[in-house]
Order: sequence, then C-alpha cells, then structure tokens
Amino acid sequence: MRVRDVMTRRVRSLREDDTTELATAVLLFWRFRHLPVLDSENHVAGILTPTDLLDAARRGGQPRRFTVSDLMRPVVTIHEDDSLDTATERMRQQGFHALPVVGADDRLVGIVTDVDVLIGLTGARPILRPLEQTSVDAVMTRRPETVEPDTSLADAAEALLQGGFRHLPVLDGERRLVGMLSERDLRTHLGAEVEGFSEATLDALTQPVSEAMTPDPISVRSGTPLAEALETFASERVGALPVVDDADRLLGILSYVDLLMWLREGARRAPGPPRARTSRSDTARGCGPCGTATRAPRPDGRGASPERRASRHA
Repeated sequence: MRVRDVMTRRVRSLREDDTTELATAVLLFWRFRHLPVLDSENHVAGILTPTDLLDAARRGGQPRRFTVSDLMRPVVTIHEDDSLDTATERMRQQGFHALPVVGADDRLVGIVTDVDVLIGLTGARPILRPLEQTSVDAVMTRRPETVEPDTSLADAAEALLQGGFRHLPVLDGERRLVGMLSERDLRTHLGAEVEGFSEATLDALTQPVSEAMTPDPISVRSGTPLAEALETFASERVGALPVVDDADRLLGILSYVDLLMWLREGARRAPGPPRARTSRSDTARGCGPCGTATRAPRPDGRGASPERRASRHA
C-alpha cells in the first residue's frame, strides 16, 4: 500500500507571506492541526501548527505582526508513491504527526497523518486477526517513567528530556493513575521548549505537575485488544494510552508509535502472534478481562467523571 492510497487529497495550505491572523482563522475554522506552507512556486516550504502560534504568543510576541514564514517549522515531504513503511519511518525520525505529500513535479498533492497510516496498515488482511487477538499488554512499554502530582515541572521536564519520550503518567501514592503530562503541556506552562526548559521563569519551573497535567485521562484496561486501542487512538485523538489494572493501578503505557511500529513489523512477517515489545522491566504482571477505554479516578479518590472529555495528548 502506498501513501497515495491513504492520504487526504483536498488539503488546505498557506503561503509564506500570509498573515498569522489568516493562519489562525483557517486552523480554527477547519479544525486542522497541520497546514503545509507553500512558496511562490508552489513547493512545500514548511508546516504550521496551532502549537507554533501558541508558542509565539506565550513568548511575548504579537502573532498578528508576523507572517507565516516567521513561525512555520521546516518539514520533510514524502512522495505519493512511497510506501507506508517509508512514511512510518520518516514520521518517527522527524518527530512529526503529518507529512505533506508531493507528486512527480514536487508540488503538493495531499497530506498524510499518523492516523491515516494506522488505518492504512490495519486494512491489510494478514494483520487484522492479530489486532483482535493481541492485547495491549504485548505491545505496551511496561513500568514507564512516572511522576507524582506534587513533582515540580522542572523535574518533569528533566525526566522527559532524559528519557526521550513525550508523555508522563501521573500517579498517586498507591500507583493509581490520576493524570497525564505531555510535552505539549510543559511547553504551554513553561513558555519554552522542553529542551530549553531552564530558560523558563522560576515560578513556572516550581509549579507542581498537577497544575499542568490532564486529569482524568483516557486509559485502557489490561487485556484490551489492540483493535480496540486503535479505535480509541483514532476517535479520541490521543498520543498515548496508559494501561491500568482493575484497581486503576498503572501497568504500562501504549503510544501510537508503539502500535504503528508493531503494525509495520506485522505486515513484514507471516501471520502469527507478535513478540512482546522490549521494555525497561518485564516484572509487571496481570492481564484482566478485556475492557473498553476507561477513565482514571480523580486525585480526590472519587470515581471517574461520566463526561468523555478528550485528552490534550493527541
């Protein structure tokens, strides 16, 4: 399967000299998360996301004074004839959730997202059955790095930076999941990239994680089929799913990258049960009955909110 088979063809784009006011209006009206930016010859020059506009505002700038070229980030493209394996690897290497797609003349013909690739890979018949029969426990990272609600944002940023990951589950004293802290949350509250978190103000750095985390995050139970986790990734637009036991204690974490890489490996192999993903520790045990996506209890110990509020970690 090729990128052209799963990409979105009717893609909106911006020009380098467009104003950021226009960019904001387009992002909000169409609810896009990625906008390719074109130069005067209609070649892809970069990509703009809501985070880029937010970062500019939080650094004290006036976004309306800038043009798109001032805020866009460089981006690699992918050819419409490239394979989904190539798209997967390129997204992983570059750390992007979307890639502009170009045609034979290097002009923009579409955009492909990580969710598009996931859906495309799951359409391959040899791996549909394993998706339904394999639980999240086989692919998740066991015993992931975690923080507590009163951990400082400085310590959390250091943990993310040293570990090279994007999400930190937040646990109470009994290892129950009470929140999720993402790289995006830290950027928002520190007003700086995680790599340069030391440049943030002292007040921001000493704030507790509880001020920045997403409380009551979406999670899945141990034993949940990967097919169900995939549906949760696609419908809730989250970037990682904590895996918990029946008492809401954390067992591991499953990211969309974990699932994407597992699907890619499955497409290369003959049908058969996949091997468990290598992790920091294989001491976590327990595989309860299959369950649906659940909510962790709030820090006050009460049950999860009945409202399904989407996490910010798409």
